[in-house]
Amino acid sequence: MFADYISRVVMDYQDKKAANVLPLSLIRPSPAKLRDACMAVCNERFDRRDERVLNAFFGQGSDKVACMKAISRCDIDDFRPLVNFLKESTNSTNDNNIELLAWLIDFAARPYDDRRDYASTGSKDAGEPKAGSGADADSIAIKTGIEKPGQSEENGSSPSFSVNEQLAFFKKRRAVILLVLLVLAGFGIFWLVNKASGSTPAGACMLWAGNHYQPVPCSQKSGNALVIPLDSEKIAHFKKITRPDTITENALGSVWYVNFHGVYECYTSPGFHPVDTNLKLRLLTDYVLLRHIRSNQAAEKTSE
Repeated sequence: MFADYISRVVMDYQDKKAANVLPLSLIRPSPAKLRDACMAVCNERFDRRDERVLNAFFGQGSDKVACMKAISRCDIDDFRPLVNFLKESTNSTNDNNIELLAWLIDFAARPYDDRRDYASTGSKDAGEPKAGSGADADSIAIKTGIEKPGQSEENGSSPSFSVNEQLAFFKKRRAVILLVLLVLAGFGIFWLVNKASGSTPAGACMLWAGNHYQPVPCSQKSGNALVIPLDSEKIAHFKKITRPDTITENALGSVWYVNFHGVYECYTSPGFHPVDTNLKLRLLTDYVLLRHIRSNQAAEKTSE
């Protein structure tokens, strides 16, 4: 039955996806990616046995050149139903999409042949000729594990799962994996929050000490200096660059500046000016470096 063939193709896709042997365009498909994958497969392993499938989907597939031209002319929206099926947005899709998937993943027992038996439980035997009757039927049933009419499940045979049952299984497995990941992420966030709260004493604050932030008790008063809640990131990384002459073009992208009362000041991290918190620091550009900072240094040297 074609339902057994669908089940085999979907199982082969899931197995190869789990083994990470499929290209990214099939692991995380989109209509455009599937069309590119078709071009690559047609170019790398064109096979006459796929002619019927290629003709059905693309309109032509008698040879490699004709196949690739047909694929390049194909509307990417034609691949959207197969993308929805692979992403499990739908539980079924038409026969042409299943055959195209079998071709893309190089399913060994393609294309569908009603003379083959796709219900066998072992992937090695998938696609064996159907069992007949009498002694031949007995030998094939023993080889493939297919239950003969009248054979009870007590003899060790197991019924084949439908494609919907397999899709439901894969959805359930994905939900379990997602739940485990969410639990682990929750533990990780809990640990990070506790670690951060443990490294910052309750009631700790900081104030600007000229070129860096200094931790102080929140009750401490120091003239007009602004005492603010302690920020361990700013304590560690927010510094004023007291020697702008050391800034080179290599520092662009990692230095921030602000025009404070006509003076261009440079800092090692983004944020706001430590004294005038209305002034936001900007990323240093080569223009500001050459036009304002270095020119000011040259003017200072000349005045000396």
